[in-house]
Amino acid sequence: AEYAWLEIRDDGPGISKSDLKRIFDPMFTTKSPQHGTGLGLSVSQSIAHAHGGWISVDSNGFKGASLKIFLPYAGKSRQQPAVAVANNVIPLN
Repeated sequence: AEYAWLEIRDDGPGISKSDLKRIFDPMFTTKSPQHGTGLGLSVSQSIAHAHGGWISVDSNGFKGASLKIFLPYAGKSRQQPAVAVANNVIPLN
């Protein structure tokens, strides 16, 4: 099967190994109670699985992280990747 994927990368502090093991757990968050529920990645993973896909995460724990969302590709096969770079990024602090 072919898969389409979306990659989201940042150059922040990365994700620690201990947190990386838990990021898809419902209600897990490293944010304060006023700034998150810990459901975002858990729900995203459930949606990807429901459509026959998955999410992979890579981080060295020191700088940056990369999440790739893979979903089965249902259209005509692409030979060249489509790339879009966000220009006006606003940090979510």
